[in-house]
Amino acid sequence: MQLADRAGATRALLTEYTAGYLRLVWQSAAGLAVLGYCLWALEEGGVPSTSVLPWRQLSMVAFVLAVLRFAVFADRGTAGEPEDVVLRDRALACIALVWLAMYGLAVADW
Repeated sequence: MQLADRAGATRALLTEYTAGYLRLVWQSAAGLAVLGYCLWALEEGGVPSTSVLPWRQLSMVAFVLAVLRFAVFADRGTAGEPEDVVLRDRALACIALVWLAMYGLAVADW
């Protein structure tokens, strides 16, 4: 999307991608990422959890919010490199920190 005006200059194949196709690919990838993460979070492991709160399940909320927040930038065509988007947007950075804490607690199983 960011190379729309000079797409053929970097790779000739980029001229074949329409904005609608790129949006479809983005939405499919985001949907599959959310689905995969939710399947992991809802998985019943063989070892019973010792934590007070269901951190794996709760982390789904932060993960989905992060994907939706990133979608705002992707839809505008300003997403670029993901690490730049996270560092530039305060809300997304906060969501990422909350998710990271929940994920860490889920993996540590506290």
